[in-house]
Amino acid sequence: MVKNTNKTQQKITIWYGYGLFGLLVLGVIISLVIPTVQLLVRPEVNHFNATVFLISLVAGAVLPMLISYIIGDKASRSKNKTLHHYDGILFGFLAYWLSLLFGTIGSYTVAPIREAVSGVAMAAVFHAWPIIATVITVSIISYFYHRSKRTGSILSYKPYIFTFWLSAIAVSVLSPLSSLLYADGFYWLTLAGVIGFIIVVALSYLAFYKKRLARKEKAMFAITATTVGFIALYVVTQLMPYPAEAGVLMLALSVSAAVASIAIWVSYLVLLRRSIK
Repeated sequence: MVKNTNKTQQKITIWYGYGLFGLLVLGVIISLVIPTVQLLVRPEVNHFNATVFLISLVAGAVLPMLISYIIGDKASRSKNKTLHHYDGILFGFLAYWLSLLFGTIGSYTVAPIREAVSGVAMAAVFHAWPIIATVITVSIISYFYHRSKRTGSILSYKPYIFTFWLSAIAVSVLSPLSSLLYADGFYWLTLAGVIGFIIVVALSYLAFYKKRLARKEKAMFAITATTVGFIALYVVTQLMPYPAEAGVLMLALSVSAAVASIAIWVSYLVLLRRSIK
């Protein structure tokens, strides 16, 4: 586990966290809010349904990380404000994986509820479940972390470390597993997520390989960098226009999103690595 992080490392992670969240909000506005508002001016659209659906989508995209950041910031006992923000960002990173995990699980576990309620209520239930489950999980970890009276970073807290790795790995393997169990056939493309996760984690770990760090420290820096890369891919994709038809344009946009997210991930790795003496 990471026993010490210097202020430079903390500030790098903080600013990348803030930047990615800002891009996330911008992406939500471009991809969700503006198109829905344009629909609301059309008389044939049910305004109430569209509004509830919009609120559900925006809340599902923004609230897990935002609330987790606030909880993590408040959980820290340190008098160092930088460390408070750092812990908040790290809890926000954890919330990214947890919300994806609970959202995937909810696709199957809350299916009976979705079938029993109307379309609007279904959207509310479906998007509220990952938020609630994520906030509860983060709150439990932060509560015991606060009670442990630790003054260091949350990266030194084993329950956080375990939950972080477990949720990240689970998200990566659930897609091909659900494809195998619930779809008509197995889609080999779903393995791309698993392969991509393994490659990014391995390369992130190798970036710190020659540094004088314990293996657990290298592993935590690696999973943090991996999270930055995956969140970057998510937010950059949200910012990209969605073409009406699949083709060369969609392929070009997909490649552009991948290149941009890789650039963000690599830049974070380089800066973080340089900060480690």
